[in-house]
This record gives sequence, C-alpha cells and structure tokens, in this order.
Amino acid sequence: MADEIKRQLIHCSGIIFSILIFFSRGLAFVLALSAFLFLFLYAYYRSFGIKSKMLEKKISLVERREEKRIFPFRGALYFFFSIMLCILLFPVNVASAAIAVLAIPDMLSTIVGIKYGRHKFFVNEVKSLEGSLAFFVSAFLILLFYVDVYHALLISLITTCVEVYPKINDNLSVPLATGLLMVVL
Repeated sequence: MADEIKRQLIHCSGIIFSILIFFSRGLAFVLALSAFLFLFLYAYYRSFGIKSKMLEKKISLVERREEKRIFPFRGALYFFFSIMLCILLFPVNVASAAIAVLAIPDMLSTIVGIKYGRHKFFVNEVKSLEGSLAFFVSAFLILLFYVDVYHALLISLITTCVEVYPKINDNLSVPLATGLLMVVL
C-alpha cells in the first residue's frame, strides 16, 4: 500500500500542469514533453541493460513491478502523453479540467480502492465500486470549478465509467474523455 501511495503522488504533479497551463501553455507542454521523452529514452536504454544506480533507486519507488518487466514506465508515459494531448487539443480551461481530473480523482480512486475496495466490477476485477465512488465524487467536485452542476454530474458519471473500462489505460482515456465531453456538452 505504501509503495502505491508513493506512486500515486506522481499523479499530483498533474495539478502543476493544470495550473501552469493558464500562465504558459507552451511551458506546460515543454515540461510534459521533457518528462515523456526522459522516461521513454530511459526505458529504451534500460532495455539494453544500461541503467543508472541513482535513477533506479528513485524510480523503483514509483514503478510497478509488472511495468518494469512488460512495459517500463507505461503509466507515466501515458500520463505525460495525455497531458500533452490535452494541451494541444483543448482550450485552456478544458485542458486544465481534463488534467486535474487525471491527477486527483485517478489517484484517489486507486488509494481508496486498495484500502477499502471490496466490491469488484465484473468487467474489470482490478477496479472496485469504492474506488470508483471516490473517483466520481472527486471528479464532480473538481469539475464544479469549470462547469455548472448538471454538466459536472454528467461528465463525472461518464468519465467514471470510462475509468473502469479495462481495455484502455485510464491515464489516457480519462483526460481525453473529460476534455471531449466538456467540448461537446
């Protein structure tokens, strides 16, 4: 549990991007791109056995074991890629909201799901009703800063369903669904 909490704290960095985008869209994009490229290149070099002892010690705190074996930094790469897409595709306020929903509700759903999750979904046995409820409530509260109550409720409900869907990484699907729903609605 402690390792997952440390890993989820990385999600909090999304709040920095969510705020920074209002001051400098370009800087927010360059920082997300830099983080993405660093992780991508390090994963590439790591596949050849090239590792930095200092970096490995830090990275081991936030990397899931299955990611290390199958697709290093998969979650983090999707996370920063999604931030870049939101910055490029959506107006500033929509991108900010989508990134905030990526950062906080996804983090809270994981922590609550691990600690209190007892009722698993049949479509995704990793996710729990309790974690999804935490996602829904926190997404709703965040979206209230950006849209009216009705739209916040609707977008939160749909985005929660998207988050549960197991076929697409939620670090990619959640912010894109949030942004698209805000634009369409």
